[in-house]
Amino acid sequence: MSIARPPVHVYLSSRACNERDTIDHRGESMANLELDRDGLERLRRFAHITTDGQLAERIGVDPATVSRILSGKCAPGTKFIAGLLSEFGTDRFDDVFVVTDDRVIVPGNGG
Repeated sequence: MSIARPPVHVYLSSRACNERDTIDHRGESMANLELDRDGLERLRRFAHITTDGQLAERIGVDPATVSRILSGKCAPGTKFIAGLLSEFGTDRFDDVFVVTDDRVIVPGNGG
């Protein structure tokens, strides 16, 4: 017999990013998604992507978005994540992202 777990949602590290992706979590556990910059850099070298502008073009996002994410000003959004996975393959997810499932949102705590 398995025990039902609440759905896991991704928590984006910046408040501004989270406000654009507000969900009423009702105490569900949250997964933190962080970019592994070293892992991304290795993939970029392998793919001969030398500039942030080239990366932006290849994954279909604005160069300013790449800059904000790489500088840590904003967490990667769904378009950035999907673009990286499309460009490098879904089997490379663990090379560029670190996921932890250790945050619990308490209702009324502002998420």
